Amino acid sequence: MARLKARVELKENELKAAGLLATQERYAELEALKQQVQLAEAKLALDPVTSVTQQLERQTKHVDALRENSVAKRQLQAESELTELRLEIERLKAHWQMENIGAKTSDG
Repeated sequence: MARLKARVELKENELKAAGLLATQERYAELEALKQQVQLAEAKLALDPVTSVTQQLERQTKHVDALRENSVAKRQLQAESELTELRLEIERLKAHWQMENIGAKTSDG
């Protein structure tokens, strides 16, 4: 930033020294340098906002990842519990069939 401002000041001094001999091209160079300074100042002014925005975006992505992980864990847990229930049902069904079928063949 300071370097840009020094270049602007130097260019202004050159144009003052040249007086009437200064060309339109030199004035255009001065204006371009002034625009560079303005852009650099605007960028510096926006940097804190950009930094905060980027930090919030990172935090949002992190929270989203945590939520997705939590959902996946709950789904896995539900599937695991459902599998355990199915196995218990099959075990009870087999036990019932053994008792009932066994009782019928003993009686018959």
